[in-house]
Amino acid sequence: MNAVPRPTKRTPEARAALLASLRGGATRREAAADAGIDQNTFYRWLKADPSLRARVERAETDAVAARLDRSLERLLPPPRPALTQEDVERLRCCAVPGGARG
Repeated sequence: MNAVPRPTKRTPEARAALLASLRGGATRREAAADAGIDQNTFYRWLKADPSLRARVERAETDAVAARLDRSLERLLPPPRPALTQEDVERLRCCAVPGGARG
C-alpha cells in the first residue's frame, strides 16, 4: 500500500501567524502554538529555511524595539531619543532568546 503523505503545515498562513505573534512579543514557544505547530517543528523550519530564520529574527528585533520604545515613553518625557537599528541590535542579545552575542 502506498501511504498518502500528510499535508504540510508549512504554509504562508502559518508563517504569517508565527511572525505576527513574534512581533507582538510572544516567545518562540507561544508563536509556534499560535501558528498551530509544535515548537520542535518551528525549530526544524528555522534550520531548513534561512529566509524564515531571518524574518523571525527581524520580527523579534521589532518586538524588542517596540518594548524599548514603550519603556522610553514611560521613563523619559518628550523629546525622547530615537533608537537606531544599531541600538536595537546591541540590546537584542539581552532581550531576545538566542539573540546575537557580542
